[in-house]
Amino acid sequence: MAIVVEDGTIVADANSYVTLAEVRAYATLRGITVPAADGDLEKHLHLAMDWFESEDFPSARLDATQSLSFPRDAIVVDGIRYMEGAIPKLVKQIICEATCTSVTIALQPQFAGSSLGQLKRKKVDVLEKEYFPSQGTSSYMPILAKLDALMEKLLYADGFRLTVLRA
Repeated sequence: MAIVVEDGTIVADANSYVTLAEVRAYATLRGITVPAADGDLEKHLHLAMDWFESEDFPSARLDATQSLSFPRDAIVVDGIRYMEGAIPKLVKQIICEATCTSVTIALQPQFAGSSLGQLKRKKVDVLEKEYFPSQGTSSYMPILAKLDALMEKLLYADGFRLTVLRA
């Protein structure tokens, strides 16, 4: 599938905020190796877009028919209010970083079962569980520290974030 870039004018069938050339330039500046073949890099760009588009962003989309989350009515990034039709530079940076990251790890891994392996036996009285041995594959969500830090600027632009932990 060809890359159709959203430029803020609500492009029909848009599926990215960046071009393959922008991803390659971003990677080159940071010494990151990305696939040389357009088809392979395009696959990673689509995975990055899937990950990005799974978020709920503040403010509203400009048009109910637009295919991507941006442009938005108004959004604040680093104290700067982006008005209608603008795609913040940060969005492009996040997509480029996510594309590079997806080359080495899955951004949204799919798991079956738990990290202990598949459930073998479950006993209700006295609450006992027994698992088959793990198949050696890790089933933990990856820690995407850089992407998370960048996304915080979009998701929590007003600086307010409440994290609740259960002890």
